[in-house]
Amino acid sequence: MWRDEKHPAKYKVAAGSGQKNRARAMKIHTGSWFEKTLSFPQFQMFHDKSVREKALDVSSVQDDLMGMKCHSFQWYLDRFSYIYRDGGVLPHEVFQLEANLDLSSSSSSLCLELSGHHQWNNAGNPSDTLTLSPCKGETSGPTARDGSGWWHASNRKQDGTCCSTFRVWNTDQCLYGGLATSVCTLDHGQVAGLGKEGQLHVSNQCININSDKDMTLEMTSDCSNATKWIKRGVFEPMEYQLLDEGMKRQWGEKQFEAEMF
Repeated sequence: MWRDEKHPAKYKVAAGSGQKNRARAMKIHTGSWFEKTLSFPQFQMFHDKSVREKALDVSSVQDDLMGMKCHSFQWYLDRFSYIYRDGGVLPHEVFQLEANLDLSSSSSSLCLELSGHHQWNNAGNPSDTLTLSPCKGETSGPTARDGSGWWHASNRKQDGTCCSTFRVWNTDQCLYGGLATSVCTLDHGQVAGLGKEGQLHVSNQCININSDKDMTLEMTSDCSNATKWIKRGVFEPMEYQLLDEGMKRQWGEKQFEAEMF
């Protein structure tokens, strides 16, 4: 029912109920992947084990599911592997994209990240722009690997395999055109990748850093002289580690290679 001043709700929803209900649903249906859910900022209230056990007790529902002999969440991921594997939604590696610059021209290493999205979610603006920021450290932990500066290969190529562009980890943003990102289509309309010599191609141009203009980003058609980029701090994300070894072999890491130019 539509709610307005003339039709107010006759009940009150406690603060945090939305997050609690989503967390309960994920705990019921995803098994070990619930740990991935807890890595997102909106579920930080459940990081404390005692709070989590009290607020998210779903044992009665899980018992019912056991009796129904439901498939596991991993079965679901494989059933829709054309999304999770071929579409690059579940990556086998995550990394920063670092500009391979002469250190004398920059006080610190610089990496690509989004200018408008500052934490993991899919609820922000449907598009964004790229910016340069100091690269993050390579240690583990949420403070080292949060934000919008971590990337992975994503989207299906024309032949249906992965991958045709780069996606910001834990968001819905993919490199699209120029210095912009947009919501990932999972298909080959968005094209980007590293060239054999390290240039970062986006469609038919390359991302370059103009050292004569305060290290600003620009697009150039002269890819042979464009800035070279390297993968920094490569790691295997939790969501891929949770796959069993048989599934990893079945999917094959070759399915996750980004488009090469």
